[in-house]
Amino acid sequence: MDIRQNNSSVFSGRMIYVIVLLLLLSSIAVICLEVFSSYNYYQATWEGIIIVASVLPFILVISVIQRYSHANRVFGLPNFSTVILFSFLSLLLFYIVAPSVFENSSIYITYIWFTILPRTAITFLFFLIVTALFWIDRERIMVQRIQQFAVEKERESNQLELNSIQQQFKPHFLFNSLNSISALSIINPEEARKMIVLLSEFMRKAVKEGNSELISIEEEILHIQRYTEIEKIRFGDRLTIDYDIDYDTRNTKVPELILQPIIENAIKYGLYGQFGNVTITIQLSMVSGALQIVVENPFDEESQQSSQGTGYGLRSIEKKLLLLYRRGNLLSTSDENGTYKTQLIIPQL
Repeated sequence: MDIRQNNSSVFSGRMIYVIVLLLLLSSIAVICLEVFSSYNYYQATWEGIIIVASVLPFILVISVIQRYSHANRVFGLPNFSTVILFSFLSLLLFYIVAPSVFENSSIYITYIWFTILPRTAITFLFFLIVTALFWIDRERIMVQRIQQFAVEKERESNQLELNSIQQQFKPHFLFNSLNSISALSIINPEEARKMIVLLSEFMRKAVKEGNSELISIEEEILHIQRYTEIEKIRFGDRLTIDYDIDYDTRNTKVPELILQPIIENAIKYGLYGQFGNVTITIQLSMVSGALQIVVENPFDEESQQSSQGTGYGLRSIEKKLLLLYRRGNLLSTSDENGTYKTQLIIPQL
């Protein structure tokens, strides 16, 4: 996974910086010990170089151990054994190299052996801190990988559920349209044939664009226009769709076919069982960085009672919004003074 590569690079960069800093501090501590004791800056500088050379390879080995054999506990037996082992090896390497470098200074060599206990304590503490830092950073990386894996699995699950909703919705709309065509074929066969052609075009576009979670608002409006052209065949001049679209909404994204069930409800409760012309308004505006869609249609309580549906359309919208945006308050409806209003908030990611 990409997360593994990113974590490894962060791990290497930050931990190398920390380890080098610790190494320098440890070397400075030993050098200061030498300087204040023997006042020989030249010898202390060489000793610092030897310390770095004897410790750095074991630091790299510890990093490899933590990467591929991560212990369960920070100070468990594996890590503690590692600290003891590499402390001993680094001290052994130092005391093999140092006498050959300072062979002309017996006093300095004697002093190096005389300070073996504080050197051992400093070396042990240094490797203990290094091991703990490597372990903690590796633990953080492992937790991030687990969280990333869980997020990816949840995203895959959500995508499957969204696809399921979408595939359930298209037959739902198709069945409703076929019922309308069936009724129209008795009254006006010519108009029924025209409606079949428009329905075929609508479904072809819907299936073709059905692989994306989000589409542009322009594409969604085109979907609605195709759908309302189908409905206008049934209702003729009685049905008017009035669009009020702010210019600021031109670059917004919406879930595919999110408006069709709302418009279908507006037509159903605005026209079914009523006479006269009906205007359905669709308003699009930006509110606090989110796209606000308001659909208004005439509303009659008695007509609603006689044309109760399953409510699948609005439920599918709520479920889709919840899966996409993790919010359950993006769809709201209200009726007041003979007008039914459906409000939809689409966050812009």
